[in-house]
Amino acid sequence: MSQRWGAVSRTRTVGDKHVITKREKTVRKRWIVTLGMLALALAIGGWAEAAPVTTCPPGGLVSAGTPLVNDAATIGANGFDKSDCDLFIDVTIPVTVTPLVIRAHDITIGPIPPGGPVVEIINDVNLDSVTTLTATETDLVISEASIKAHKTLRLTCQGTTPDCDITSRLSDLIAALNFANPTIGGDLFITAEGSVDIQTTNTHGGNILEITAKKGSLTFLCGPGEEAGCTDPVVSSKAVALCGTCPPGDTCPPDPRVAPTIFPCDVTFPTGADLTAVCFRGVPGVRCNGGAKEKRFTAQGDIDITGSTITAIDHVTFTSKDGRWLAAGANLQAESIVAVIKGDGTSPSIDLSNATINTTAHTSITAGSECAAPICINADGATINASNIIMSADSNTGVISLCGAFLNDAGADFPTLNGDSTPLYTTALPDTVLETTIGTDLCAVAATIDGVLQP
Repeated sequence: MSQRWGAVSRTRTVGDKHVITKREKTVRKRWIVTLGMLALALAIGGWAEAAPVTTCPPGGLVSAGTPLVNDAATIGANGFDKSDCDLFIDVTIPVTVTPLVIRAHDITIGPIPPGGPVVEIINDVNLDSVTTLTATETDLVISEASIKAHKTLRLTCQGTTPDCDITSRLSDLIAALNFANPTIGGDLFITAEGSVDIQTTNTHGGNILEITAKKGSLTFLCGPGEEAGCTDPVVSSKAVALCGTCPPGDTCPPDPRVAPTIFPCDVTFPTGADLTAVCFRGVPGVRCNGGAKEKRFTAQGDIDITGSTITAIDHVTFTSKDGRWLAAGANLQAESIVAVIKGDGTSPSIDLSNATINTTAHTSITAGSECAAPICINADGATINASNIIMSADSNTGVISLCGAFLNDAGADFPTLNGDSTPLYTTALPDTVLETTIGTDLCAVAATIDGVLQP
């Protein structure tokens, strides 16, 4: 039997067999330990993150056309974290890091003056990209901006003295695997200690969309838009952009980034487009969709989705702890819809007049103990299609109005209204379901229940 040692590896062969020496075993163990530690580090938190920017730019301004534009690339590569900085971003942030975390006292994102190039914060680093924007004290304001991430987009307003609000106008707030054609994938979380007000904003969380107004109201208006037309700039928000102040008689605050002036003021229009923008600017149509897993809207006060079109693949929930659900003219489509609304002592607690609800599973609508006479749930003229329809007002003692409504329950029974599953509903006094033109209902137009026009 022959024996020879390897010159480099210090291994040896005995006959045709490879024999691992003690030294090679030690080296291999060291490599295994090193690779194991690397895998553990990646599993826990990924590669080490760059240190965030902790210096507030002069005036808190990250702006186009100034040397401060260099701060945009630095923030995009490192993030930003300074809780006593009032941060204004009016230039696109080129994102090269994930997660991107921007944290400041308050955050305002959008062009200065309004009407300039759209400000983009688009995290396209990889399909696990995450963007977090946090205002630690006062408000988070987004206008004419596009903010996107593939895996998670999180907007948070933490201040409680006063309660911090989140506002968005003319913008995109999108979490999706595919930005060009948002469908599934991506979670969007919007949470304010105070109120949330989102209008004229494309809003999409492919998997999950959660909007929470912990101590305030929630406004989420997603409509088809208005045709472009002329609006007097004196009575529109354009006067604020032109003069840095509010129209006469208006109580809106001036833009904090623009020095206020006295109205009326002298205005210069550099281009014809600037002049046209004063008058001919319609409200753009937007899309609010996604929700392959869930859409959840929660507020302390009112939830206002008046006239909105909101679609979801899975279920949608609306929860108001002390307010109303304002959904007149809304168009809602999902697998299921559940609304639990306590009310605020005014009538109606739930306004679904002329709304359309289409669900493949159940639709459950509940008005709580603070609904008030004469009507708890106003569903006059509404159309509701579901496999199971359940509506209850104040533990089945409050009034549900269905004058002119169309309710189609595709299940084995009729809609269940205040505990009654058989038309005509609650004909004995007190009659708590109004759906006919006879008796105590006094509807001008009767409801149609499961295809049958009521008397």
